[in-house]
Amino acid sequence: DDNEGIYVRDTQTGQVKMERGKTYMLTENEELWNKDLPAGVDELLASARDVLADRSNRDSGNKRSTTKRDKSRVVSLRVPHNAAVQI
Repeated sequence: DDNEGIYVRDTQTGQVKMERGKTYMLTENEELWNKDLPAGVDELLASARDVLADRSNRDSGNKRSTTKRDKSRVVSLRVPHNAAVQI
């Protein structure tokens, strides 16, 4: 899938790159790299919100389950048609 990928760090040069859209095998000089994000961003990514149904900030009263994010996976966000995001 083009929307999924991993962060890879070359241990010799320190260069970090993103590999996405294909199966990738690490070489002997590479390792998975964890991308740290601010706590608020981590919380938003881990929440199980439906981007189409949950557009408002109102709390519906339902406790949503949160999952721990794999920090080596590429961060991607699908934006619905006719919607806006701030980066």
